This record gives sequence, C-alpha cells and structure tokens, in this order.
Amino acid sequence: MLNILDTLVDETARSENEVLNFNDYLELVRNSPWVTRTTPQLLHDMILSFGVEHAIQPGKPVKHSYHFFENTDIVGPFAVFGQQKAKENLVEKFDNAARGAEVWKRLWILLGPPGSAKSRSMDAIKLGLYNYSHSEEGKSYTLLLPTLDEKLFDRALFEEDGIHYLQSPLFERPLQVIPDEIRSAFAGAMEKDFNQTALEEFLDRHPHYDNDFKVQI
Repeated sequence: MLNILDTLVDETARSENEVLNFNDYLELVRNSPWVTRTTPQLLHDMILSFGVEHAIQPGKPVKHSYHFFENTDIVGPFAVFGQQKAKENLVEKFDNAARGAEVWKRLWILLGPPGSAKSRSMDAIKLGLYNYSHSEEGKSYTLLLPTLDEKLFDRALFEEDGIHYLQSPLFERPLQVIPDEIRSAFAGAMEKDFNQTALEEFLDRHPHYDNDFKVQI
C-alpha cells in the first residue's frame, strides 16, 4: 500500500510525466483543489470553458449554444454544427453528474438516425478531453501501481529502485486509496485547509460551481 501511496503520475502527459509522492499531492490539493475534480466535472468544465451563448425568448426555456462542439482548434475534424437540443441535453447530463446526482451512475445511450452526429460528438468530446487534459487548467492525477513482473516493464511510466510503476488500469484517482469509512471526514478536513485565495480565483472562472467546491472521493 505504501508504494501505491508514494507514487502518482500527472495524466497530462506533457513532455515528461510529473511524478509526486502522496504528501506532495496533498499539498497540491491544498493549493489547487480543482485537481481532484471527477470526470463529469472535468467534462462539464471543459465544454463551458469555450463559451456559451444564451438565447432568451419570453415564455420559452433559455437556449444554450456551446462553442466547444464547433471549435476546430480543440475538436479537430469532429466539429458538430446544429443538433442544439441534443447538445443541450448532453451537457445537462454532464452538469447533473458533476453535481453528484444519480445520473452519474447510469449508462447513457445516444439514440438517433444515421448521420445525426452521435459518433462524431463522442469523438469530439474524446479528443477535446485529451487536449484539455494537456492544459494547466484541465490537468488531473492518477495512481501508479508497482510491479515486479518483468513482462510489464515496457509498459512502465516510472521506475525507482528497481520497482516499475504502471498506469492504474481504470485511471483511479489518488484519493481513492482513502478507506470508504473515513472519506467524508478526510475530505472535510482537506476542505478546511484549502488555499482560499486560489479557490476563489478558480470559482470566479467557473461560476457554475455556485461558489462552492467540494472534494468528491
């Protein structure tokens, strides 16, 4: 367990992976709490970070137009034009999941006729998330797991003292090593120690958090 705790890798995969021990990671969380964001939170933040236009008509729901899906700089050849209602429904699901609603546990299935940009939209999100995770704003961390199996050495991302470390298979997050029974207390203690100035700046850039960021383990 100590080896698992001691070694983390930055998912951003820049020119060189950033490796931290667990204590350094906790210090990073104190100063940049948003590195603990869940996958739905990352997806939601990524889409909103490229801007949203709001169209208001009396007596009708507000319409949202998300620039992300049409931004070829981030989604490359998978830009999707039109399908505004479908985009709104999808981002609403991301929003609900990011807030910890029951929807995050469900399997989502896109339904529609051929040519309605279902696969294209997923390719856009996949490529967009890859690019977003390479940015300072979108970086997150995952565990590295130790192995002594020589057959796996070529897949190792880090080596120290003859022990090779592999990417955790499901991209488990560092705080998932905290036992279930103390996670709430652990998260609460961390939140009390946040760098409030840095957190306020993050919340100013991400007003959809309603001025309240909680660590979700």
